[in-house]
Amino acid sequence: VGQTIGGNRTEAWRRHEPAPLQPRECRTTAARARERPAVRTKETTMIFGTRVTIGPIIPSDLGRLFQWTDSAENAHLNGTYRPPNWESQENFWLRTEDPASIFFAIRIQPSPEIAGYVQIRDIAPVHRSAKIGIWLGEAGDRGRGYGRDSLRLAIDYCWRQLNLRRLSLEVFAHNHAALRMYEALGFQEEGILREAQFIDGQWIDIVLMALRRDPKQPG
Repeated sequence: VGQTIGGNRTEAWRRHEPAPLQPRECRTTAARARERPAVRTKETTMIFGTRVTIGPIIPSDLGRLFQWTDSAENAHLNGTYRPPNWESQENFWLRTEDPASIFFAIRIQPSPEIAGYVQIRDIAPVHRSAKIGIWLGEAGDRGRGYGRDSLRLAIDYCWRQLNLRRLSLEVFAHNHAALRMYEALGFQEEGILREAQFIDGQWIDIVLMALRRDPKQPG
């Protein structure tokens, strides 16, 4: 799954290590998972899906985040490769105070290790809109429903907690798996930026997509 584009925080968010997931917490039926509320502890808030949780990014996640950024192989799905700087990555992920951005770590139940992230950016309260993006770091985790489950949780968070009504994203035209996932979640194509980026010796088209909140939902 590709394209990154994540603050505004819930009151329970903290930059601390989350408690390990307990087996009892992880066993939940698919029917209940989507409606299951955030699970609060003393240090963090985690939102449970069918097979994943989303929650705060913590200091111990930084090693994997840096590794994913420092990967020329990932550039064909995510952008031009540039060697990252550790301090700038640390500031970006752990010290951002931008009220227009929210970052979620994705964790595959029951593992406490970060498996990817969701970014919600350019949050505009007046227009009730934002940009959203998702990344799963390991190729073996893609195509297994983790990205869809994570993005569904993030969309629900945007509707119910941020009171947004429109989410937009950009995705490379050759990233067919991501396009299928976004379409399955209701995103619609709004346009194409022809030859918008030069990646690994090729000009890449970018597809613009957006999802609007169901007018039948309150808010």
